[in-house]
Amino acid sequence: MTAEDFDFLLGRVKHLITKQDTKMRLAIPPGECMSLTLRFLATGESFKSLRFQYRVETSTISQIVVKTCAALYQVLKEDFLKVL
Repeated sequence: MTAEDFDFLLGRVKHLITKQDTKMRLAIPPGECMSLTLRFLATGESFKSLRFQYRVETSTISQIVVKTCAALYQVLKEDFLKVL
């Protein structure tokens, strides 16, 4: 995937996957969430393997992947998925 394609996708879903920082923790940036999700979808790596690469807990990874995939579907379905 080119950097332009990544930026296009991120621009479309950024507002849906951005979280706010709190006093307890810093939010994971949307670019990292997108990168993590695309790596999971492209390679099929386990969440445990991704956990060591991104230094994010497995339960958080599962939430990120689900939320980012839902956001991608929501913004891209009209342009790329046709209902028969």
